[in-house]
Amino acid sequence: MAAPRMYRFAVTVRVEEGHEAYGDPEWVADAAAGALSNVYELRCIWHELKELDEDTDLLA
Repeated sequence: MAAPRMYRFAVTVRVEEGHEAYGDPEWVADAAAGALSNVYELRCIWHELKELDEDTDLLA
């Protein structure tokens, strides 16, 4: 049996003021991991949360 493979990619989420996740990056990360793991039954984890400022170039 072959060893499992690991992949890493970034998910960027914009949270508007007034949403319960605003100011709580772990809430957003949990929601994203849950969304990724529910459909295909893959275990997804999150780490290295970083808040981006408005000047961040998301395409760089």
